[in-house]
Amino acid sequence: MKSNTNVESLPLYIEIYNHYKDLIVSGKLKPGAKLPSIRKCALERMISRTTVEAAYLQLSAEGYIISKPGSGFYVCEVNYSDIQKPTKKKYTKVVNKKKPSYDFVSYSVDSKSFDFDLWSRYIKSALRNKERLLHYGDTKGEYDLRLAITHYVSEHRGVICEPEQIVVGAGVQSLLNILCSLIKTSSPVVFTGVDFVKGRVVFRDRGFKTIFYGNLTNDLSDFEKISPKIIYTSPSHTTPWGDVMPIKTRLSLLSYAKSHGCLI
Repeated sequence: MKSNTNVESLPLYIEIYNHYKDLIVSGKLKPGAKLPSIRKCALERMISRTTVEAAYLQLSAEGYIISKPGSGFYVCEVNYSDIQKPTKKKYTKVVNKKKPSYDFVSYSVDSKSFDFDLWSRYIKSALRNKERLLHYGDTKGEYDLRLAITHYVSEHRGVICEPEQIVVGAGVQSLLNILCSLIKTSSPVVFTGVDFVKGRVVFRDRGFKTIFYGNLTNDLSDFEKISPKIIYTSPSHTTPWGDVMPIKTRLSLLSYAKSHGCLI
């Protein structure tokens, strides 16, 4: 074999490795056959001993040859018919999904209503604050964000609160896990409105009994039988088609929670 110095895609030691590997796998080099010494192979190909040694070590590492101290390198006994040849995988054809004319999914944001230019400017502004980027933020969430949330819920939801009363997390389920670790009660957890299955799983995994109550009414007398200490509800999304909880029902729920020490 002559060294092919024109091949730039593979290192030279890989060329030598492939050469001897092919000879061994094809059976041209029989088990027990001795390979040329590193010195002899290097002289024949006019390359460095280090290159030949790297190729031999690779062959040895993969079990094609074995080194016998003071003797040299020999071809190993291997049943190459058992070597599995790569099979062509059959892949299903990717079907391009047709984009719906109207997307009613509630967990995503309409790209047409999102101001990417403004968002980009805010991102660049945040990245300029290098000191904050290299440190952990507040465990409750960045204070600036929580302060902005207090202004938003006050203006749009009529909820008066302080940043210290807000916790920002990685998602509802993540926050529920944290909440469960803080609750010291075995009382059942009631889910109202649209059933939040993943939320119920979180509570069940933490040892809580969960009850799906359905839509609330102004009469909460049934709650007396259940005696829940935790009520999970989404007032702005009480049904799959987006109904909201009437204000009278909301006030009844708040009154019940206050008189019975419930967490909503």
